[in-house]
Amino acid sequence: MMRRKWMKTLLCVVPVALLGACGGAAESVQEAELGQGTQAVLPAPPANYQLELEEAPVDSGPLSALAPGNAAHYWSEGYLREFDFAWPYSGSPSLDKAAEAVLGLQDYGLYGEPGVVLSFAQFKTDVYSEFLPVPPSLLAAYSNGAETVQVKRYYTSYLVAAGSTGWFNLYVVLFPQSHKVIVFEQTAFET
Repeated sequence: MMRRKWMKTLLCVVPVALLGACGGAAESVQEAELGQGTQAVLPAPPANYQLELEEAPVDSGPLSALAPGNAAHYWSEGYLREFDFAWPYSGSPSLDKAAEAVLGLQDYGLYGEPGVVLSFAQFKTDVYSEFLPVPPSLLAAYSNGAETVQVKRYYTSYLVAAGSTGWFNLYVVLFPQSHKVIVFEQTAFET
């Protein structure tokens, strides 16, 4: 029993000592004894990390909140997508990295920099009036209640037909502790 505990301790301490001896940042890897009620502490994210998004089905609550908005006018539409991501690091991912991952998807190539960071309160009032129920439904469906939800908005407009402009807003909503990125896109067209 004692030998087993000693081996677990060595497995935790030796890599940290080697990392420090090789000039690595030993303070970014915190030692923890495995087993017996303790948990390993995760390393800090590398400077160049990228979020890998995996699409998941959108929760029924936000879809229900979106439906009346889509039925309200024929010249405006809203779309929701949900993405999960793994986070094997300490701390939280950045909103910029979440937005970078979303903009890297083929569907959102028309949106470019710069985006505008919004508070969640600003996001709730920034959407078109027919979509006002959507932001609170996202909070109810995806937030763990303790995390600070972050939002970045991208906007573009262009001629969609002779004499008719389209307005396109893309919201990247990061739930950093719940490991979710929600994309809400609202469009409107001049009639």
